Formats: sequence, structure tokens, C-alpha cells
Amino acid sequence: MANLHHDNFKSASDNARAALIHLNLAIIGSKGPGQIPKWCITAKPYLRAIADINYGLEDPTMCVLYALNNMTSWRGPDAKSIKAIFNSLIQEKK
Repeated sequence: MANLHHDNFKSASDNARAALIHLNLAIIGSKGPGQIPKWCITAKPYLRAIADINYGLEDPTMCVLYALNNMTSWRGPDAKSIKAIFNSLIQEKK
């Protein structure tokens, strides 16, 4: 089972904020409500929870995994680097 170590919460939060900036730019650049990329809609609640370090009842690791899962269709160099950071924060439990 993957585990987001407590030391990585701030890094995850900073990374989620960067992803939210790209998400908002994608929404602004879309040609209307029906043209918003699906990853923007599905990943947004998880990215907000991670960015605010406000996981509620969710496990922080699960929030990161859900966000990563919902961002699979996001492409480009920024997407690759942001997803790589999230992946590096998730480490196998020993």
C-alpha cells in the first residue's frame, strides 16, 4: 500500500497549487462549458484538498492517487513534471 509521508504534505500542497494553476488556465482557454477538459473537472476537488492540506475524511495518500488517476489525460511537459512530483511523494510502505 502506498503512503504519503507526513514530511511530504507541504511538497504535495505546493505541487497541487501548480496543477490548479494549469487547471484554471485550461478552463479559461476552453471554448465554453462543454469544452472543458474532463481531467479539470474530475481532479479539481482532490487538488484543492491537497493544496489546502484539508483532506477531511480522505486519506492524504488516496487524495494524491485519485488526483493522479483523474489527470491521466492531461498532457505536456508541465503535466509530466507535476505528475512525476506526485508520484515521487507516494512511496511504498516498508
